[in-house]
Amino acid sequence: MPTTAAHVSNAMRTLRMLYLLADVGVRPRTGAPVPVRTRHAEALKRRLAEVLAPVFQAA
Repeated sequence: MPTTAAHVSNAMRTLRMLYLLADVGVRPRTGAPVPVRTRHAEALKRRLAEVLAPVFQAA
């Protein structure tokens, strides 16, 4: 089984985290009452899903 290069793995993890933050919002500081939503979150998530789809397709 081939291994994934570290820089590729790091990029995939970063993009997955960006997707999550776009979905749930970001708390600018610990204990902030309401998360800040990303502008154009739906478009961002849609594009991230397109980019990540080939990597995470079921075998």
